[in-house]
Amino acid sequence: DAQESRGLGDVYKRQVYLFVFDEWSYERTFTDGKPETAFPNLAKLAMRSVVFHDAHSPGEDTANSMPALLFQTDLRPVMKNGQIGFERDGCMVRTSELECLFSVVAERRYRRIMIGAFLPYQAWLGDQVDVCRSYCYYPRADGVLSQVTIHGFNAVSYLTDPWSVLVHAKLKTRMNDRQILYVHERTRNDAIAIIRDQPAATFAVIHYMLPHE
Repeated sequence: DAQESRGLGDVYKRQVYLFVFDEWSYERTFTDGKPETAFPNLAKLAMRSVVFHDAHSPGEDTANSMPALLFQTDLRPVMKNGQIGFERDGCMVRTSELECLFSVVAERRYRRIMIGAFLPYQAWLGDQVDVCRSYCYYPRADGVLSQVTIHGFNAVSYLTDPWSVLVHAKLKTRMNDRQILYVHERTRNDAIAIIRDQPAATFAVIHYMLPHE
């Protein structure tokens, strides 16, 4: 009966989704405390939301701000000798010694999900999440042939003749754009699937790479 009661209680738990949009500009979004007319959907959301007009990123770039946000700390993230953590007085503080956002719902039987890109979130969060996906921001190879192609293409960047430099620059932009679009598509699909298919008791943090690039 107790197990059945706990399962019934999960149905009434609210889903919690935290979206982090990369490089979103407050100055380009708000004028006199109101969203620009170019963002009608955002304006509708703001009308029924709590809007903070004096909020700041915890770091100057993604590599610093996302770990600081997830672990709610002002310590600087560091990666040394294959270990990930934060620096305090010259010493490494491992992530296992700190509570993260997911710790808040750990004992409330929420399904904990982390979706993002650019950072190795699985290494940061470990078993503090049930599902973790992190997409590489740069072109990756799927097999041996793809690896050879990418390494060969990157080697061209070291050539000095003008034709190689020109061709490499144009193709590199296309390759990078294709990878960025792939990351956006996968993140969007994951977000939709989480909202549509996951149980009510779900806590998800989604690091969205839009409008970056």
